Amino acid sequence: MDSLARQHIKTSQVVKVYPLTQKYTLSLACRLLLGLGDANEVQRISDSFSITMQGMFSMPINLPGTAYNRALKELKNLKQQFLKIIAVKKKTVSKNGERAGSDVLSPTLMNENAHFVSDSEIGIYLLSLMLPSYEATSASITFVLKYLAELPHIYDVVYRGT
Repeated sequence: MDSLARQHIKTSQVVKVYPLTQKYTLSLACRLLLGLGDANEVQRISDSFSITMQGMFSMPINLPGTAYNRALKELKNLKQQFLKIIAVKKKTVSKNGERAGSDVLSPTLMNENAHFVSDSEIGIYLLSLMLPSYEATSASITFVLKYLAELPHIYDVVYRGT
């Protein structure tokens, strides 16, 4: 998380808190849920999430060029990314067993009932876990940082830990 913040500060003059917290929470969700550590993979998922979320809060008109249409296309792309991650993780789990990873996906795939669930359903399950972290958690963190910036006496107490 520290490296993301440092990279953001180096590349921009103004710190935009909400997009940065979205990157943080999505990066953390990718690590905890999918076991991803590769920044490029996380960035591709982040880009797809951003476009998909814009379409979710738009008029549901499926015409070329609309936000909704772009979101539907990006959702298909996101699904393919998840299916690739699931396929790779399945190979890792079958090869390494218990040592496959400490993410949510690994034990899900090791479950004895996992073969009854399609990869597509697992992808939807993971997506349903990631969506709230992308929006709700990011918004919550942004509001906390906003209020800490506006109330320096509370910031000092939080910083000291007392």
